Amino acid sequence: MLTKTLKNKWIKALTGGKYKQTKGSLRRGNSYCCLGVFCDIVKGKSKWNRFIGTSYSLMDQEGILPATITSKYFPNNSNTVFLKKETISKMKNKALSKRIVRYCSSDTVTLAGLNDRGFTFKEIAEVIKDCL
Repeated sequence: MLTKTLKNKWIKALTGGKYKQTKGSLRRGNSYCCLGVFCDIVKGKSKWNRFIGTSYSLMDQEGILPATITSKYFPNNSNTVFLKKETISKMKNKALSKRIVRYCSSDTVTLAGLNDRGFTFKEIAEVIKDCL
């Protein structure tokens, strides 16, 4: 499960300025998607491996990450971390909540989807803080 300590560490990493944001890949060069940042925080001894151009993946003894990471910290979820639209609508930042709900075409939204649609790390951190 995602502990409060790890959640706060993830939020701090997303908002602290150390990580640059990318889309469509966990890591591309020295930039990360929001789940790539999470993987980088919890990867332990796993190493980033370049696999196509400037994109990287993570491997450990259990398989390809983030699947093993997200199943450990987000049970009953996928490697994109689904959130229900009704949960998003209860966020403190109502303007951000409305933007996210407007973009949703189904009853769920994913953190990867938010990242790839241009929501900033700061905005995604607010979602994590209020919804996970």
